[in-house]
Amino acid sequence: MKKSIELINSENYSLAEISDLTGFSSIAYFRQCFKDEYGMAPTEYLKKKRK
Repeated sequence: MKKSIELINSENYSLAEISDLTGFSSIAYFRQCFKDEYGMAPTEYLKKKRK
């Protein structure tokens, strides 16, 4: 999950690409794991980061 944060912060990849690059076969499962780990969905993290 740490790698996904790095990729999100780089702003070079879509969430679907990040899901694939971090080894998840399903974006829905990636979102759930991200939310379990960080307490928010990847899109919420992106919104907070951009503020």
